[in-house]
Amino acid sequence: MSLVLASASAARAALLTGAGLIFKRVPADVDERLIEEDLVGLSAADVAQALADVKAVEVSLRRPGDLVIGADQTSGPPAGPSFRPNS
Repeated sequence: MSLVLASASAARAALLTGAGLIFKRVPADVDERLIEEDLVGLSAADVAQALADVKAVEVSLRRPGDLVIGADQTSGPPAGPSFRPNS
């Protein structure tokens, strides 16, 4: 079993490397903008969590038996206005 980061992000990889973890980086093959269309009205934190979940599941399906970490981030205050794409 391998630890897998479902992200192409150099910053996220640096965080795991800095923590002393050995892992493989396998970017998720998902259309984030398309997914975000279904998340209108959610908080920035909820959007980030949903995207991280989708990425982890997509990579997990390609890497059965591995432990997959999904991550994402969005801008906006934790209790701020709802997410609206293209605004």
